[in-house]
Amino acid sequence: MSNLINLHQDVDNLNRTLEALEIKIAYQDDTIESLNQTIIQQQDKIQNIEYVLNKLIEKMKSMSSNDVAIQQEVELPPHY
Repeated sequence: MSNLINLHQDVDNLNRTLEALEIKIAYQDDTIESLNQTIIQQQDKIQNIEYVLNKLIEKMKSMSSNDVAIQQEVELPPHY
């Protein structure tokens, strides 16, 4: 009888341990999904920043070439 009681207690302990592990896995799954969503949002922001930065670089390059053309067109007064 004592063996049967011990066996029953062992099964109960295993069930509690299994339940605790299942709960931990559920929390980990939720955390992983949350982190994944954060990474997706950050990647979108990075892509937007890269796009804006490239447009800004293009604009600055075109401005500097326009400045050179303007400087070449402007004649200095004779006293220079």
